[in-house]
Amino acid sequence: MYCRNCGIYHEKDQKQCRICHATLVGGQAEDRARIFVDLTQVPLVALLRSVKKVNPALAFFIFPFITVIYFFKKAFHKPFLSPFLNSRTQKYRVTQINETSGAYKGSYKAAITFLERNGFKPLIDLEDVNLSQVMLRKIMINSAQKVYGTLNIQKGTGRVAHITFHAVTSQKTYVEVNNEYGFPLRYPKNCMIQYLPGLSMEAAYHTFLNIFKEIGEQPIAVPLKSLMPINHKITQYSIDQGLRQGMFQIKTPPKPLRFGQTATLHMCSFHPLNAAVRKCSICNTPVCEACYTTKDGQYYCDHCLAETTVEEPPLLSGVLKSTHGVKMPEGFYFAGLGMRLLATLLDLVFIGLLTTGVYYGVRVITGDGSRTFPFIMAQFFGVAFTIWYFIILPAKFGQTVGKKILGLRIIDLTGFQPDKAAAIVRFGYHILSGLFIFPVLGYFFILFKKTRQGLHDRLAETFVITRSPKWKAILSWCLLAVPLIVGGWYFIPDVYSLLTLDDSSEIILEKKWSFPLDTPESYVNSARIVDHQCIVSTPLSLTALDIYSGDKVWGKADLADSTIYSMGKDHDSLLIVKNSGEEKALLALVHTTSGSITWKQNLDIIDPVVVADSKSIIVYGLQLIREYSPDGRLLWKRQFSEPGAELYAILNKDILVNIYTASSHSFMYLARHTGDILWEIKEARYGIGPNLGKGYQLFYFDDGQCGLMHLPEQKVLWQSPENIYHPAYDVDVAPESDDLPSYLYTTRSVIHTKDGSAFLKYPEGSHLICITNDFLIVSPHQFTGLTQTPQIDMLLLDKSAGLLKKQFPATNWISLRYIMENASDIYLLAGTRVKKSMTGELVIIHKDTFDMRRIPIGKNVYSPVNLTVFPRTNTVFIQTYKDVGLYALPEQSEAL
Repeated sequence: MYCRNCGIYHEKDQKQCRICHATLVGGQAEDRARIFVDLTQVPLVALLRSVKKVNPALAFFIFPFITVIYFFKKAFHKPFLSPFLNSRTQKYRVTQINETSGAYKGSYKAAITFLERNGFKPLIDLEDVNLSQVMLRKIMINSAQKVYGTLNIQKGTGRVAHITFHAVTSQKTYVEVNNEYGFPLRYPKNCMIQYLPGLSMEAAYHTFLNIFKEIGEQPIAVPLKSLMPINHKITQYSIDQGLRQGMFQIKTPPKPLRFGQTATLHMCSFHPLNAAVRKCSICNTPVCEACYTTKDGQYYCDHCLAETTVEEPPLLSGVLKSTHGVKMPEGFYFAGLGMRLLATLLDLVFIGLLTTGVYYGVRVITGDGSRTFPFIMAQFFGVAFTIWYFIILPAKFGQTVGKKILGLRIIDLTGFQPDKAAAIVRFGYHILSGLFIFPVLGYFFILFKKTRQGLHDRLAETFVITRSPKWKAILSWCLLAVPLIVGGWYFIPDVYSLLTLDDSSEIILEKKWSFPLDTPESYVNSARIVDHQCIVSTPLSLTALDIYSGDKVWGKADLADSTIYSMGKDHDSLLIVKNSGEEKALLALVHTTSGSITWKQNLDIIDPVVVADSKSIIVYGLQLIREYSPDGRLLWKRQFSEPGAELYAILNKDILVNIYTASSHSFMYLARHTGDILWEIKEARYGIGPNLGKGYQLFYFDDGQCGLMHLPEQKVLWQSPENIYHPAYDVDVAPESDDLPSYLYTTRSVIHTKDGSAFLKYPEGSHLICITNDFLIVSPHQFTGLTQTPQIDMLLLDKSAGLLKKQFPATNWISLRYIMENASDIYLLAGTRVKKSMTGELVIIHKDTFDMRRIPIGKNVYSPVNLTVFPRTNTVFIQTYKDVGLYALPEQSEAL
């Protein structure tokens, strides 16, 4: 029952209001509305400012969410504020804040203490029972000064959101000070309302008292039965002022106003505290947003909707039952998270299959071998179809394909499928959850709400229902568990290996010398051996060490924490790149013997990458590439206009630049020393492969084939279906030759470089592991990464004819890399997973007898870039993350 005077909810069996003793009514109204208020016209800036005082950590998520929902509501002319100001239940009811969980938090205690110290005593506690259900109001009175203070408390946290001081004077002037943001309305002199956002409670109270000193009036005592109607009238008056001042807009009235006739504002007949926004198409009763239902373009109040003869859709044929205030057909229940998640996955699979079909369909129809145009068309189709799929289908049929398969339906409070505005709100929430992490948590509301509503359902006032929910829930969770179990079976071991891998190094060989780091926190950033010296970069210095004794030759503190690049085998200088900031770097050429700096250049490239040989130095980064001469002169630079262009440069006769952007892939071939564009390929159909030198370059084509191109002529010499994941990526190649090699050693066979034809194939089922000058090492099994593999056989083949020379016993290696070779031996590095670390072994194969020796090195030394062998002195140089040093190899080792 409602009190039309106070606007407060009472128990159903009460006849009179406990505050003003007025007769309670059930909601019938005698007057009729002539106009409506359209709250979609509230300025967006005012809305955003009203929430600017929220937690800064949440503002990033709340602002875009409010903006999206605002425009959705505005597009369909539905009041934006009404879901937060109105509800299908009463606005207030009497409560006891002291009994509410979460009360007596720090801000609440401080506020009560301040008010009591200034003479305020409790008057009444009210609970806001609108749709959000988050606010409590504690009204207190200072009987001596005849003023009121209202604490607005967040129900869930017990935190005081804001406080309002208000009073009425003997001259009927209403005075109010609120320390929260409000709409900037202009009030007349007898209505003094000030919004002072962020002002402390004490300052707000003193401001409130100073107003009375300025106006020279005294407040009067107002009984509670009159105070609530006054607050109600202030709300009405504020809305009226908003209409007059253009903050709110009046929708077109049913009939044009005559000359001199003014529009009057009416409140909802069922909720007197709420402004009317529509009128019933049958009885013309003014109703708020919470009280009307749209059907076939008409608006109905709840009373008239029940009496309409609108034909129900097949889903709702039969008796509708009410569950938690929701009307639904008999035999239907709220659907849980499992079946809804499975239905969404089916929808995504369906959309993905159609989008993929469009991609390949466009490629076939247009005959366009490039990926760009079909990809753009597929993207356009995917976006447009997704919007139509998740908005039109729920609004027209109440279900998508996935929900239809599982027997799910989307309904609103009346049991009908939702309108387009509700469908857009639901879809808008899905978009936000894809962009931000915070909205994803709203889906978990389904697990805890009795109505199984996620936050997107609550915002749109929709529900998902189904038959036999228990059996469907069990089936759905079982089906969802299948890919998790299968994925875990295949991927968890690898993931576990990566997560548990101990990256600390421990070398068991006899130490000749090691380079001590400056502090325990230091590390080896980069190291390189040149002649008889080792150049080491640490966070505090760039140091040259004698490779045999470990003695320090020279050091450079100003080049600490640098990256070291080589200029070729026979060059006696090294390129040093030092990053000194986000947009600053230094490029220097340092003589390895003396440590003197030959020249240096400042770079404005973020994280520069260097590619150099004896003729050119190429420096590139994001969107920028430069070339320097060996004597440090800047020859040219080129800026790429494509936003976010990522570059990859190769020196192959001239300069091949691979350009990646978010939507395209292209190649540019630039002339050395000038930077002129010799040719350019946009929307490239292939990816870059191994560099063969002399202008010859391998490429991987979209159709899975590999091809050889002569770059100066931009001519594809041949294409082959062979799988040329040549050792440039998987294994280290043998020493380079000045001539173009006659053969290419692919994963499963050897092919002629001239035309791509097959030269020889490895034994059936074998895969290439690594190559040497004279032999191929293959295995019937593939190495599988960091997880332990079955025992692996190794076959040593003659490189020229593919004849089997030696079959070695099975090992448990998971990697095998080529290091070097001399006239008598081949040196390889093997890695084995042992518990939570990798152990390295130096493998030595004699070229004549094919005897194999295995020398354990230690923990986490399994990459050839970390290791250099000196056969003459029977030593090995090892670089780790925390150390560099020279170690002695044992005279005797395990032989196989």
